[in-house]
Amino acid sequence: PAAQSPESGQEEPGKDDSASEDESSQPPAEPVVEPDRKLPVHGVKTADICAASGNEIYASPAIDRTPGRKLILAFEKRTPQGRCQVWYTRSSDHGISWEEPRVLFDPETYTDSGECFTSPQIIISQVTGRVFIAVTTRTAGDDSKNRIAVAFTDDEGDSWRYRDLTSLVDGDQNWVSRRTAHGHGVQMRHGIWTGRLAYVAVATDKEGRRGAVAVCSDDQGISWWAGKLTGERVLQATITELTNGELVLGCVEETDEGLAFNAYASADGGRSFTQSLEKKALGKALPVAVERAFYSAPEHTEQSRVMLAVARDQNGQGTVRSMFDFASELLGIVPFTSHPVNSLDVVSLEDIRIVCVAYETDSGISVAVFCIDSLSLKYLAVGWNATEAEQNQVLRRAGL
Repeated sequence: PAAQSPESGQEEPGKDDSASEDESSQPPAEPVVEPDRKLPVHGVKTADICAASGNEIYASPAIDRTPGRKLILAFEKRTPQGRCQVWYTRSSDHGISWEEPRVLFDPETYTDSGECFTSPQIIISQVTGRVFIAVTTRTAGDDSKNRIAVAFTDDEGDSWRYRDLTSLVDGDQNWVSRRTAHGHGVQMRHGIWTGRLAYVAVATDKEGRRGAVAVCSDDQGISWWAGKLTGERVLQATITELTNGELVLGCVEETDEGLAFNAYASADGGRSFTQSLEKKALGKALPVAVERAFYSAPEHTEQSRVMLAVARDQNGQGTVRSMFDFASELLGIVPFTSHPVNSLDVVSLEDIRIVCVAYETDSGISVAVFCIDSLSLKYLAVGWNATEAEQNQVLRRAGL
């Protein structure tokens, strides 16, 4: 909830008027520009980031928001020579407009290894503000030579430093290859592992098992470790946190009947995923990313249970599904584009009631921004801290 305004006659908790000289001398933070106009309740605003051409293809978007409320979007750029780079762009107005994209990983910016760079995954520390973008570095088409590298920034993307994480991630595992899964990771907010950073990798062991693993850090990204393999023939995976503090891996897996989606929960903070979750709310959809709708909702409330999943329906159309927990009960489905989509990622901007979806089509990379009110749910429409009068006002305005 927002702090009390000065007019209320109450001071903000923890505010100290006697700021130190060092603090007062710090330059002001760059403001985040509010959109010129409000998003229509039932409308979708789409920004085209990169348009595909006969020579260039864009894929695997990953999106997340910094503590300073800037959106960062990373994606692949594939060239005619078979090379692949990772680029990024930023938005200061909640996804309405975007900067000109810039290269992040290519053989000139990262010279330690790799000819191709794929599957960017964003992990953001809400404690330090540091942004990590982990990628897979590939050489000569040999997956056994894949490595995992990370670029990190302390100024929201103005400058970057690089580091190889392969030895930290592998540890004593008997893996023959490993790669990142595109999308974004999480920082745990509940339970005894609060503050832990986690993202997903897909690894293959010597027996040929290809599973998903959580790659975690307990010191805000200085060191990393990986858990045990989950699944047998995993193609893509996403990670999220439930309100009870459990991490969940959502895995798209190959089966004899085709592709299937399975969800696994961890009771030990990501070291192993042993509990298979119910997924009846997903039907035949294959969700590519899952996000909590209201991160700051109080624990054990109905609102804290609400999850958002971006998925392809049977016609390939992109949809956002709202659901309780991890697909225990479907609440609503909202399409955000009529074009067939490939890879997807989603971030909830709960404080301004906006959902941003980054998606890939044959035409390139785009971002759809729509009002969370359009999910047609009373507590989703205005947030968990709204009064009954505010909820009814929004519902009347939305025609609900």
